[in-house]
Amino acid sequence: MESKRIIAIVEKGPDGLYSVYSNDNIGKSYLGGFGESVSEAKEDFEASIKEAIAEAAEDGFGTIERSDIKVSYH
Repeated sequence: MESKRIIAIVEKGPDGLYSVYSNDNIGKSYLGGFGESVSEAKEDFEASIKEAIAEAAEDGFGTIERSDIKVSYH
């Protein structure tokens, strides 16, 4: 697979919690993460990438390696 670039947006909500989301997807899965800090939200976002990779393989999108995915946080 050629390298896939994902643009992730980091925001602080009115409740003080952080979210990371992207309009990009892997297979049929969109990506997102939440946490009490930016670091926690990014960790959760990374977990959503791993879940999406597994689901994409199950759905017949082929094998995707995490190393083929580049995330740019904004």
